Amino acid sequence: MHSVRLFLPVIVLISIASVAFAQNQEVTLFDKRGKALAYIASDEDMTIYLWTGEPVAYLLHKGERYLILGFNGKHIGWYDDGFIDDHHGDVVGFSEGRLRMNTEMEPLKSLKQNKPFKARIKEPQTKPGFTNTWAAVALSVFLNAGIEK
Repeated sequence: MHSVRLFLPVIVLISIASVAFAQNQEVTLFDKRGKALAYIASDEDMTIYLWTGEPVAYLLHKGERYLILGFNGKHIGWYDDGFIDDHHGDVVGFSEGRLRMNTEMEPLKSLKQNKPFKARIKEPQTKPGFTNTWAAVALSVFLNAGIEK
């Protein structure tokens, strides 16, 4: 099976997302087909919005990585060096430039909807070893877990 992640020299490991976060920009998130489905608004507490404008989750910096937390309080995965990983360590999505694959042109975004209140955070799961394979769950389903009751 092909490795999903790029293994780069340490000097080049500065993620596009890290640069964008520092500059208060948005980071587009793509699914395994290269379709833009969501984005991280770094100027809005690292909120993850679907392309429809719906806020579904947010990032919380923890150590060297970011936890992906739903507004419902659930820990749904990790954002690490431009990759979104699920609880099994499988890749669910990625930010632009992280994989050598063509991505679709980004459609126009809908207006951002109001963010819900953040529920009390449930205990985050222990981070597994990352698998370098694609997750069975789609990025949209993965992110919607952050708003399910």
